[in-house]
Amino acid sequence: MRLGLLALLLAASCSGGGGFTVTRVDGVAFGVTFSPRNFPINQTPGDVIAFLRDHADTGPVVAFHMAWRDSRARSGQIPNTAVFAQEQSQTYGYLPVVGFGFNLATGPDLTSDSEPGNNTWTNQETRADFLAMVTDYVRRYHPQYLFLGNEINSYFLDVTQPEWDAWVSMFREAYLAIKTESPDTTVFTVFQYERLKGLGVKNGWSEPPQLDLIDDFAGNIDAFGFTSYPYFEFETPAGIPEDYYDEIAARWAGKVIFTEIAWLADPAIPYTGSLQEHSDFIPRFFDLTSALDLAYVTYFILHDIDGVAVAFRQTGLRENNGTPRASLAAWQAAIAGD
Repeated sequence: MRLGLLALLLAASCSGGGGFTVTRVDGVAFGVTFSPRNFPINQTPGDVIAFLRDHADTGPVVAFHMAWRDSRARSGQIPNTAVFAQEQSQTYGYLPVVGFGFNLATGPDLTSDSEPGNNTWTNQETRADFLAMVTDYVRRYHPQYLFLGNEINSYFLDVTQPEWDAWVSMFREAYLAIKTESPDTTVFTVFQYERLKGLGVKNGWSEPPQLDLIDDFAGNIDAFGFTSYPYFEFETPAGIPEDYYDEIAARWAGKVIFTEIAWLADPAIPYTGSLQEHSDFIPRFFDLTSALDLAYVTYFILHDIDGVAVAFRQTGLRENNGTPRASLAAWQAAIAGD
């Protein structure tokens, strides 16, 4: 989110009313990632406020997935969007979930002033800044959930084993620091599930399964998170195998979180999609995950978004103009337990 828009929103929300209590639910919580109309390029303050005000029909959770720092100059400081996510939750009554990622398309963004050529978690200044930032964040906000690292198996596939080991040790160090400041915060990391299974042929992925990576975090983690887009591999929701998510339960008996799930509402070569499949995927997903101990599930986006790969553009529960798809009713039925 642009800082100028953030400042406008903070000003607007302070002048407009409301002191809502953050919703917390027993059992599975539902929600969507931050995705107002015209996101991420052309959203206005009105679009963002409307999204935060009207999110409740998709569940209490609004998830904000972001980089761990706004810039190298602000390394060690809480990103502006994370501050915004927490502060606006009191006004608009949502459960904020923040994830600090680092595996960006342009590289993991781990360099520092002292080690400008070291773009790995062996960078000692970066490690200190990351630890300071997450510690400050949980000390200030005591979040219910926090994830560190998004789709980290993609990072594993890009780096050497010592570089991966350095990330695992960073996670463990951060986990212990977080628990000291905020014992009740659920701390987890996120894998891309199709790639973790060695699938995703439509994306050009051809790596073997990476399921053993789950074991690397045993002992210092509260839950495991996953993104899941089965249309990367399968033609229809009905074609997803019955045991599709069973590898999770085979390796982990605790809480499971899906930070992003979706199906396409329109085909986009090489991916299949239709309005019917888009709607059918939701009950199919919950049937397939019924044996897991789900903590929360967030649908990828509420509104279609522009400026992203065609694999994700038309996945919203609503079109960009706000028109609901049948999948919105399917999502609401899941929330209601119907």
